[in-house]
Amino acid sequence: TPAVDDNIVNGFDKKAMLTNYADNIIIPAYTAMQQKIAALQTASDAFLAAPSATTQANVKTAYLAAHLQYETIAAFQFGPAETALLDIFVNYSGGLDYSFATAGQLTGFSIDTTTIESNIVSGTYDLAAMSRNSLYSQGFPALNYLYFGPNAIAKFSTNTGNRVKYVQDVVARLKT
Repeated sequence: TPAVDDNIVNGFDKKAMLTNYADNIIIPAYTAMQQKIAALQTASDAFLAAPSATTQANVKTAYLAAHLQYETIAAFQFGPAETALLDIFVNYSGGLDYSFATAGQLTGFSIDTTTIESNIVSGTYDLAAMSRNSLYSQGFPALNYLYFGPNAIAKFSTNTGNRVKYVQDVVARLKT
């Protein structure tokens, strides 16, 4: 009897399909994500060196491109992405969070600005921790607050060293 190929069922080549997905969709999307994060890091460094409406606008363009690219890879949250907890540390969507004032408040895509500001003031934080404070104080939502929140540019005139370091750490964590 001829050898049976488990990848071909009823004339359909499953291996070819999965290879195509990996080589032509998933890997290029992750490569593009790294390129977008690198561009975000460059724009961020320019903003941090000279916060202004112009450098903030450049960050906004890079931030938007990176965040939209993240959405193109969100469907591929398995394998190495799942092991690295990419969705949790990059774009935490929250859930039922009993730490907020209202028990059981739905907190999807929330950030904890109090923790972010506390992290900046103290200069002490662990973005790799699997804790509420860590999850709600990093990723795209945190950068959105730090770059574009109320008085974002003015906030870089106080506690500048810690604020700059925090933004750099959040961007570096995204890149990783």
